[in-house]
Amino acid sequence: MDKKTLSALAIIIAVLMGLVLVAAVLGGGLSKTVQKSYESTKADFSKAKQNLEKLKQTYESKRKKYPDYLAQIDKQENITGFFDKAEESLAKAQQSFDSEITPLYKKDKKKDNVKISADLKTVKSLVTEVTTNVDWASKRLDSVISYRENYQKYVKNAQVDYDHIKNRTFYALSEKVKQAQTDWPEKKSDLDNRLKNFQQLFSDADQAYQYVQAENDKGDNIDYVLLGNNADRLAQIKTQMDKSSDELSKLVDQLYVSYDKKLTDMEIREGMDVEFYHTYKVMKVDKDDQATNTDASEKVTETVYKANENNLGMVIESKPKGKYNFEATKKPTPPGYNYVGNSHYGRWERDQYGHRHWRYHSHYSYYPLFFYGSGYRSRYIYYDDWHSYRTYNSYGRTYYGMGRDGSSLYGTKGSYTKTSYANSKYYKSSGYSSSKYKSSGGSYKGSRYSSSSSSSTSKSSSSYRGSSYSRSKSSGGK
Repeated sequence: MDKKTLSALAIIIAVLMGLVLVAAVLGGGLSKTVQKSYESTKADFSKAKQNLEKLKQTYESKRKKYPDYLAQIDKQENITGFFDKAEESLAKAQQSFDSEITPLYKKDKKKDNVKISADLKTVKSLVTEVTTNVDWASKRLDSVISYRENYQKYVKNAQVDYDHIKNRTFYALSEKVKQAQTDWPEKKSDLDNRLKNFQQLFSDADQAYQYVQAENDKGDNIDYVLLGNNADRLAQIKTQMDKSSDELSKLVDQLYVSYDKKLTDMEIREGMDVEFYHTYKVMKVDKDDQATNTDASEKVTETVYKANENNLGMVIESKPKGKYNFEATKKPTPPGYNYVGNSHYGRWERDQYGHRHWRYHSHYSYYPLFFYGSGYRSRYIYYDDWHSYRTYNSYGRTYYGMGRDGSSLYGTKGSYTKTSYANSKYYKSSGYSSSKYKSSGGSYKGSRYSSSSSSSTSKSSSSYRGSSYSRSKSSGGK
């Protein structure tokens, strides 16, 4: 074979390889995702078009029955303008399908995936706009026709709703709020604003009711839309007032209740899965200063467990009286510190050396017993210590107290906690240092994920049924 033949064959082979490469890059059809998107968008387009036509037919039928009425409404609300806008959007979508999307879709080329996806996204937006407009116009048309044909029902319902609103025990709620403002002066402004919102609803209800009655008295010249709109408004106000009244009453009740959630143990359980548990002691004090203590074990996430591993013995959630539940302190604090400085609970006193320490009022004398247990008498909170706690808080840091040697008093590493919670599962297991989870640096997730897991793995579980009891001076908990 001569040189010319070999050269020709080389060129042919190079061209063929190039064609193969191009086919590899550009070959293949449209993705399944694009195909599904095309079909679903086309179906949505067809449905939107049918709904628009159905709405137009309904409107035309009602227009023949109430020509003057609907003409007036259309002049005010431009319902037919929504038809025009919807048809314009559908026309744009149809043009995009006919001139751009469908031709490329029929070619079924992989290289057109991106282009078709982008165009379909535009069409979907247009179809969504049409659907939204048609839904609004359809509901509005139903409403205004109902106002016209059933106006006496709206008058009757308005009367029922108005009577319900007027019969609400607003006076009792108002008195309840005023008493709370006296008991908790710092909440006066907030409660005033909440009460004003409630009073505004009463004013709106009066106005809506007057509109309904005024139109009903006009005989043949009733503005059915004005009557219907205000009857609907009364129904909305009734629902809103019921909800607002209950919410405001519950908020006021929250001001008279306190609760504290103290972390008393932590546990890692290893079986098919690694599970994490917290044990809490919760004290809730009601309006009459009666305390209920409850012990509870709760499964927590790994994230929550890790976040609180230094907080054994700390109060991880606290809400004094005079605060709403959403104002509860959820930053870990040493036991009792969230109440110090609050004159409702106690006062500052000086000891024989002139040092200021916090003393609870007599009716809250059981608080230290809950926070510190039987050794509470040696656990006074001194002003300097409390000042340090406030300083740490201002910098967003958790305060664990400070012993004479500079070490922590509270929290998992605190000397007081180690003594008080020596019998906890956490300390007895040395913080679960020998567990597979700890030994693996947290990567061990349970035997089901371990290649060396046995065919049968036992999983132990213990539930801690909380007990509650009324406060007495001789009872409390660590």
